[in-house]
Amino acid sequence: MVSMDNAEMSPGQLAVSLLIPVWTAFAQSPLPALRVEATNGGSILIIRNVATQPLTGFLIELLNYPGSYYAFWQDDITSEPIAAGAEQKTQVSNMTIGAVPDYVKLEGALYADGTSSGAPDKVALLLERRRFTLQTLRALIERFTEGAREIDWERQFNYGSEAVVGFHAAG
Repeated sequence: MVSMDNAEMSPGQLAVSLLIPVWTAFAQSPLPALRVEATNGGSILIIRNVATQPLTGFLIELLNYPGSYYAFWQDDITSEPIAAGAEQKTQVSNMTIGAVPDYVKLEGALYADGTSSGAPDKVALLLERRRFTLQTLRALIERFTEGAREIDWERQFNYGSEAVVGFHAAG
């Protein structure tokens, strides 16, 4: 056990404490490549996954542009992951980002194997957003499941023999 009573570190402890942040930086997957193009009535975001794992979520922001802010999040259950080496084009109605593409940055990314890349605070935002979405989805599933157990399905849909006889008699 290392005592913190003494402010001195051994050379080995100092080396490890200096190498951990460097190793962590290199262990991250690379950020996806981003290109922004202007188009009539909006802009096109072109995201290329340069990592070896499918890209499952990301955050794009307009940064440091006077008087404007824009954020585009993609991390939901309806979106297909972007395969390794693949590209996704997304048209958005915001025209500013197409006019000033140098201010538009991909700030954080999440991958299918659990790795991430980008600014730590932006990755934390992505993860918290994902956690909240999954928590809400689980709560809805639980509520629907409980509600389904409470319904008297036979009475609700009249599955008794009278309904079958009545149906045939009317036909």
